[in-house]
Amino acid sequence: MKVEVIQHNPVIGDFQGNIEKVKKLHQSEADIIVLPELAISGYYPGDLLTNPDFVYKLVYYQNELVKAFTGQGVLIFGGIKCEGGHVQNGAYVCVDGDCHFVPKLSLPTYGPFDEKRHFTVIEPYHGVFSVGNMTFAVGVCEDMWTMPEEIFNRTAVSMYIFVNASPFETGKFSRRLDFARVWASKGSYVVYANLVGGQDGIVFDGASFVLDPSGDVQMLLRSFEEDSEIFSPYLPVVKAKPYDGLSYIPPIEIDVNLSDDFVADAKIEEYPSYPEDMYKAIILGIKDYVKKSGFQKVIVPVSGGIDSAVGLVLATEALGKDNVIALTMPSHITSSETLNDAHRLADNLGVKIYEIPIKEIYSIMRDVILSSTDVSEKFDVADENIQSRIRGVITMYLSNKLGALVLSMGNKSEIAVGYNTLYGDTAGAFAPLGDAYKTDVYAIAEYINREKEIIPQSIIERKPSAELREGQYDEESLPSYTRLDEFLKDYIDRRMPISYLVDTYGKKFTLELVKKIERVEYKRKQLPPSPKLQRMSFYTDRRYPIVKKSWWD
Repeated sequence: MKVEVIQHNPVIGDFQGNIEKVKKLHQSEADIIVLPELAISGYYPGDLLTNPDFVYKLVYYQNELVKAFTGQGVLIFGGIKCEGGHVQNGAYVCVDGDCHFVPKLSLPTYGPFDEKRHFTVIEPYHGVFSVGNMTFAVGVCEDMWTMPEEIFNRTAVSMYIFVNASPFETGKFSRRLDFARVWASKGSYVVYANLVGGQDGIVFDGASFVLDPSGDVQMLLRSFEEDSEIFSPYLPVVKAKPYDGLSYIPPIEIDVNLSDDFVADAKIEEYPSYPEDMYKAIILGIKDYVKKSGFQKVIVPVSGGIDSAVGLVLATEALGKDNVIALTMPSHITSSETLNDAHRLADNLGVKIYEIPIKEIYSIMRDVILSSTDVSEKFDVADENIQSRIRGVITMYLSNKLGALVLSMGNKSEIAVGYNTLYGDTAGAFAPLGDAYKTDVYAIAEYINREKEIIPQSIIERKPSAELREGQYDEESLPSYTRLDEFLKDYIDRRMPISYLVDTYGKKFTLELVKKIERVEYKRKQLPPSPKLQRMSFYTDRRYPIVKKSWWD
């Protein structure tokens, strides 16, 4: 018996193109073919699911997929069912055009998910099937994490098959394996088919896998790439009895002849560890955001600092050097060291770089404003920020001229505390590092330089500075990034209570930072999307009001 798992990179709305990707990845005849969640629409269509035309076309192309695989065994794929004005998410189990719908029971509403807004659960779960001497149960994504085991276990199951659209988070892959092993421990195989690709602010990492009844990985597909593979379970594998205390529910019988073919060794790829996992996730996020949006080129403002250096490398890896333009805009405060490093980095990557000085523009703009108003001439934060905003204007001008998207280079640490300038360094279409803490950025830089110096070491070793006034360094306005990032992870990602933070970091330190974080929510609401890397992404996960009283005092 042969089971094929296909993980493809869909484009939302490109129904026919998504079918073609599946067909291209399909290797050969298999007894069971498994595709991910919402395989033909892509995940997540959001309010497109309220558009009757979109839903009608999706249903039509789901049927086209079924036709394409008629006569090729059992096809299992994630899709929708529309009936009586209600849309359900679920999985189809099809043989020769005859399909049975299995509803997704657990509709997540946390993080990047908002499924209860668009889906309802109407049909009761009946997703256990028998084919030959094997019985398998089908579930959809969140069902693996939250479905009560008694629902699945009203009959003996040889194999649990989960179709998924599970976004990447650093460290999440090991948690997937842990949960899947709970099901494998019942004496069953576990098949986990996951989407791959970037979609707005999330990245699907693929890495579809199969566990044998011992919980060992029998197959693992590539991460962050399209892939497919065929494996063979050792059959028969049938549990002796169903879950204790429950009435027996007979499986739905599928009339299909199983082959005698056997694949001895399915491939087991290596899942990347930190920070390589972030590195690959960001590259895929950039690539898919740009190309799925219909663009080819990007502009990356480079300052000679660590964030823009890492961002330029990632953009070049994602799109190729000919599709990346570096832009440096020195002011009267920019040091020769940072300017030279920006050029060295561009040369190392073979990327075209434009140098546009802003000293004269800054002087003229400031003089015009001061001569036309009665505001103070004293140099202050307004004079710092106008430099950043001049750079933003130049960058967006070139974006229009060249038809290139702008990548904004802010990191999560700075975004959290508002250490950025609206309409300046925040200008852009996509923020590759927006969910990477500053310490993550340094870790990625070291990973980039693991074999040779691509990012000049002087950039990595230099004290971080916005270079908007003489002698300015980040540490004057912020704690050390090591301490800051630990606090931010506790407060934002782990959502620890204020009392815990006060006990861990001290009252003054905690309240000052919480005040900074909460005051600049208005900035974060105006930022471009970022690929989700952490448990709690500002773009996809954190939904805080802008206007609120200081409840933490």
